[in-house]
Amino acid sequence: SAAVAARRCFGAPALPAYDFQPPAYHGPSTEELVRIRGKSVTPSYKAFTMYKKPVHVTTGRQQYLYDIDGKRYLDAFGGICT
Repeated sequence: SAAVAARRCFGAPALPAYDFQPPAYHGPSTEELVRIRGKSVTPSYKAFTMYKKPVHVTTGRQQYLYDIDGKRYLDAFGGICT
């Protein structure tokens, strides 16, 4: 699995099992959102972008976030930005 491969390569721990499947996403693509963001965000803010391809979060449930491909992430900012 991808989680096992990540642990081998990076020493990253696997998330515990969780019985939830995110709903299918039917919104704009990641590329489209990057294009829109590029037109609407001030250039000074773009200088602080620390990623080449952003994580496209489509849904969240309890302590987890899910990206456009259904990959699960632990929400490390829960309660701060929401």
